[in-house]
Amino acid sequence: MSAHVVITPKGIEEALENLDYRNENALKSRLVGTIRGFYGDHGGLDSMDPIPPEELIASLWGVRDDPEVLRNKRKNLSSIKSSVNVDLRRLYREGRNPEGIVIGPENFFIISDEAKDELLRSFRARTEGTGTASLGEIREVLAVMNGILSGSSLREKSETGGNGDFQAIRDLVKSL
Repeated sequence: MSAHVVITPKGIEEALENLDYRNENALKSRLVGTIRGFYGDHGGLDSMDPIPPEELIASLWGVRDDPEVLRNKRKNLSSIKSSVNVDLRRLYREGRNPEGIVIGPENFFIISDEAKDELLRSFRARTEGTGTASLGEIREVLAVMNGILSGSSLREKSETGGNGDFQAIRDLVKSL
């Protein structure tokens, strides 16, 4: 099993096809289809903005303006996302979601922590055994590190002055 850092349209399609949700009207099937629809025909992977939960709720349940119903449906949406992510992680372990795709907190497809960890472990094992790594492997690890360091919690720490080290590391990774 090999972890890929870059999410590709092909990887998304493979993972979603392997979910094999047979009932297209089921909420899990509709959720992944709705999220996939936000990517457009070309994949839209380079410029994904967060998908507002209200958009997904409107698509799944037709609810838009009732604050009480929206609050309840947010809980339902969270449960459905969690269930889909369990399925996607299982597929990753079975080798049927090779890029380790899951639905992230901002409601678009991201690489799971499990896939990132596996890549980093694999990289460390290879470099410890041989002392060398290919340029491609180094790029993949740097891309993972950049993704981790770009996370909102780290960005918030940096912006609030919590820890300048994160920004320094992020700048270093970007310069490489």
